[in-house]
Amino acid sequence: GFHGSLRVWEQMADLFDGVLDIESEMREKGFSEGFAQGKSKGLEEGRVLGVKHGKQTSSEVGFYFGCALMWRTLAETYPNLFPKRRKERILALIEEIQAYPLGQSNATGMTEALAKIRSKFKVIMSQLGHGKRLGSPRSEKKDITF
Repeated sequence: GFHGSLRVWEQMADLFDGVLDIESEMREKGFSEGFAQGKSKGLEEGRVLGVKHGKQTSSEVGFYFGCALMWRTLAETYPNLFPKRRKERILALIEEIQAYPLGQSNATGMTEALAKIRSKFKVIMSQLGHGKRLGSPRSEKKDITF
């Protein structure tokens, strides 16, 4: 009768509770494993991207530094070659580059500092009459003309 039917329902409920427990455990296990794998993969992708970006940035800053050192040497060798203001801008660019935190990936303000370096470099290039003719590591041009 009634008690027998109730027992069947209780047994079925216990069976479904077990299925729900297994589903919950599997979901938690899947989440934990997926999270660990995602974290590992994300760290590796971040490292690869960081190395690539760091290399590009270092190359760009090195290019600007080489140009600035060349201009400084020319200014020292030929004192009348550049006006005083341009020499000051060249020295300011060198100082800005030397202050740039290369190798310090967690330094704050790197993007802004690089933007300042780029801006100073462009101003000097414009004053030298080269505008955009000089290729930089960021440009697609292969030729560097002076």
